[in-house]
Amino acid sequence: PLGRGSPARARMSAAGSGGGADGAATDDANGSSSPPAAKRTAVLIFNPVSGTGDGEADLKAILAVLEREVTVHVVQTTADCEPGDLARTALDEYAPDVVIASGGDGTVGAVASALIGREGVVLGVIPRGTANALSAALGIPTELTDAAQVCLSSNSWTIDVGRCNGVPFLLLVGIGYEADVVQTADREMKRKYGPLAYMFSAGQRALEHTTFEVHYTATADDGSELVGTMPGVAAVTAANAAPWSSVLAQGLGEPVPDDGLLEVMAYTPETGLDMASTVANVFFSAVGLGGSPDEQPVNVHGGKARKVKLACTPPQKVVLDGEMVGETPVEIELERGAVRLLVDSPELQAAREHDYKERLMEALADKGETVLEKVQHGAASIGSTVKGVFTDNTDEDIEAQVEAEVREDEQSRNDAEAEKATAESK
Repeated sequence: PLGRGSPARARMSAAGSGGGADGAATDDANGSSSPPAAKRTAVLIFNPVSGTGDGEADLKAILAVLEREVTVHVVQTTADCEPGDLARTALDEYAPDVVIASGGDGTVGAVASALIGREGVVLGVIPRGTANALSAALGIPTELTDAAQVCLSSNSWTIDVGRCNGVPFLLLVGIGYEADVVQTADREMKRKYGPLAYMFSAGQRALEHTTFEVHYTATADDGSELVGTMPGVAAVTAANAAPWSSVLAQGLGEPVPDDGLLEVMAYTPETGLDMASTVANVFFSAVGLGGSPDEQPVNVHGGKARKVKLACTPPQKVVLDGEMVGETPVEIELERGAVRLLVDSPELQAAREHDYKERLMEALADKGETVLEKVQHGAASIGSTVKGVFTDNTDEDIEAQVEAEVREDEQSRNDAEAEKATAESK
């Protein structure tokens, strides 16, 4: 959660000296100047239709930063060519030192998968999607030129890559409710609210309560296996990394993307309102409101595993890094240290995360506890009430319905307390 430091980011190592841009002349011990080193070579896989900005202007701004220090070969994606295939072709053709993915999470994930097993090549990311969950999870700036500058950095972080039925992923696999949330958060919602779109969608789907049975085999880090069946499950997530807005991946705290382990969570709410309350508790704990992240609710189950096999009765939809990929059963495992990612220094990441948390806490300080209380006491839709926190544009009818239900709950509690006091006095 944002309230705690990330143990993974603290372990990031510098891939280079960090002493200056490649290509600068250097002085030896006798004071003589050595010739400038050759510029590094970069391939930029650029999705011109990602996000809501001007693709041509974005590309120009990115190149203005990159070309100061590296030789850039631009490869633009098209509707009929998968970004990962473009990256593999470019790797063979240009033999680059850096491959930079600029687009949404789908583009970044596809390019990252092409780098698995490619020694000596690092991944740079310039996020330009509608949600940019991957950059949020890995501490990459969302501002265009800041992210481009990071691609010139000498700091890298070697992260794990997951595979779900053989398909690579960087973030998480979601089953059941998690998949419904992603499906509900359409492009327009993500364009308007960014990562918060998933939080709003989570609230909207919470009360549509359906459950299923999960048959699981989990392999621990020591090779031991845990086999069992869990009934009454509404959602399962298996996360390698996740931003705070991926609420159900935060049940054990922030997932660690370089420990070689999946964080597998199952949620067993008894009612839709129970699910809404759980979503609210996990979310507000993650941002420092509404209780400690270490206080795991009774309807949240999970732990760390190297590999997990999941089958559901009835079969459930599966989402992989924000993309629908089919239905269960699935086999999910991690490949440790599969991709090296260019990042800011740990100090800069920590400062940015601190600043972001401060802004978020200011937005929630006066309203967060109120929203949580409303959900716990019978709010009709956490999605609508949380949306109001950030937009001050909550639908008046829903607001009135929420307030009415809260008043009814408060009156019921007051009546019960009065009856109890009368009985005690007698």
